[in-house]
Amino acid sequence: NQAKREGVGSEAAYPFVKGGFEIAKLEEATEKRYLPPQDLQKLKDTPAQNPQNEYARQLFLFSYYCYGMSFVDMAYLTNYIVYKRNKIKHQKNVTAIRIHITPEIQGLIARLKSASPTVDNYLLPIITCSGYTGEKLYNHIRSRYAKYQKYLKSLAEELGIDYHLTS
Repeated sequence: NQAKREGVGSEAAYPFVKGGFEIAKLEEATEKRYLPPQDLQKLKDTPAQNPQNEYARQLFLFSYYCYGMSFVDMAYLTNYIVYKRNKIKHQKNVTAIRIHITPEIQGLIARLKSASPTVDNYLLPIITCSGYTGEKLYNHIRSRYAKYQKYLKSLAEELGIDYHLTS
């Protein structure tokens, strides 16, 4: 931009014009992987013995019943399940996702809340420290996400699921 302003940069070399350089073009699409149906049924039917694994199992099922809601989006839920994907919520024409609370979802919310209290009006006990905002909140959620991924791996081992279980 500075080179362009100073007249030493050419229009042809300017990467930010329409059709020029775009970060999104650098990203590779993640290959979709699917949990085999028998393993999904095992996750639904078999409570984990380890409390952290059970927490991860319930969050995984909550995400599953909410159409694959991301961990970060689950963390930011408050009183209702109407949300915009956290990573794209500021883009134009993003519509909110509305999820009907089924008996399975209601049961998971109740079990998760009974095992661990919620703070600051959040629907799920993912954020565990009151008053966090900005970068501190972001870092707290990332820390909780790392633990969640670790617990999912442990849960798969505990239940004998021979699959790399992730959110």
